[in-house]
Amino acid sequence: MAENQQKKTKKWSQKYKTEYKININCRGGVSLTSPNYPSNYRNDVKKKWFITAPKDHRVLVTFIDFNIETDDTLYVADIVDKQRSMQYTGEEMEFPSFLAKGNKLQITFISLQSGTRRGFNVTVSCYDHSSTGYANVARIVGGNSPGKGFLELCTQLDDWRRVCKDNFDERVTEVVCGELGYPAVRKVSYRTEDCISAGQGCIKAPICNDYTFRLEDCSWSSGNCSSADAVKVECYEPGYKGCYDLEDLPQQNGFIFESTSQCVSSCRVFSRKALAIMNGKQCSCSFADEVNLSDITPATCNQPTQDTQRVINSLVYDVSVGFCDELDDVMNGSWGSNITWFGSIVYLTCDDGYSLNGNRTLQCVPGLSPYYPIWNSSLPTCDMLKGKRKGTSNLLPCMNSFYRHFLKTAN
Repeated sequence: MAENQQKKTKKWSQKYKTEYKININCRGGVSLTSPNYPSNYRNDVKKKWFITAPKDHRVLVTFIDFNIETDDTLYVADIVDKQRSMQYTGEEMEFPSFLAKGNKLQITFISLQSGTRRGFNVTVSCYDHSSTGYANVARIVGGNSPGKGFLELCTQLDDWRRVCKDNFDERVTEVVCGELGYPAVRKVSYRTEDCISAGQGCIKAPICNDYTFRLEDCSWSSGNCSSADAVKVECYEPGYKGCYDLEDLPQQNGFIFESTSQCVSSCRVFSRKALAIMNGKQCSCSFADEVNLSDITPATCNQPTQDTQRVINSLVYDVSVGFCDELDDVMNGSWGSNITWFGSIVYLTCDDGYSLNGNRTLQCVPGLSPYYPIWNSSLPTCDMLKGKRKGTSNLLPCMNSFYRHFLKTAN
């Protein structure tokens, strides 16, 4: 009897398990609904959608209607940032939009046997940062790398203002870093009197809840700042997976590097499916399939002190993302570095007798997002200086012709 019941259960679960692959073309949104919507969905349902947008776009999930049993769940998982997912449940709920870091998303609906309700209606579409207008948009400026500097917001008057320290909640920086495409916040600090030195008053930051992924979905504050301290933000680079205690993991290589970019770039040479593990200045690489981070509890990132070069926990990066196009060899010139990771700066030096055409300095900056970076300028070249041709004289063309004829007859 138990055997027959087991077979019946298996057949039942297969009957109501469905998967869909959906490509969105950015000309409009695609509606996803629970089975039978707006009528009640069934029990024992598992429905999964794999969403893909064009490579240079991000995916936005907008909640139109949401009413499911509290034991049932809608999961939204970011494929690019695999550590980042949300669970939604509840009756007659209103949720702000979910914004993915890249162009791939997985949505899963699971209903148990606790009862059914109307279900949900959500829309998946391409995210266009400019479609919101300029108000309620943030930027991070003034640092030596993208994603590092003063936090500024664009006001309704279409001007940029720094954010003051008044009642500041670090959840705002999580929303800002996320909306700009960064995986997480590394650091928040305050600069004394910088609201005054900026030449204009700062503004208060909005209030954002745990389900908020865009500033326009936050509650905006009113009133003037009483503090002259400005907020500075540093976001983690693309590919950051978190901080973990990974001393017992199998590690293939060991290096000592001054920067994270050197570590990530070295591990990428080792394998594009590797994880870069940075512990202070100690860098090591592991195969991604040997490390199941979902089974390891994230830890607090501890920064190294002057007393020790080793920190307790390691920063882990996925080396498959966050790189600009490789730099080709330049005829009659050379690059000062071959590191093309996000935020990296490279310089081109031309050989003697050749002049630089274009910008000598390039930096790898966010494109659509930090996960899809681009060079901030077109690639420069090294051109021969005018009037100096290799292996020839500077004589006029007719004189050159006579000189070549003279050498030929002389021999």
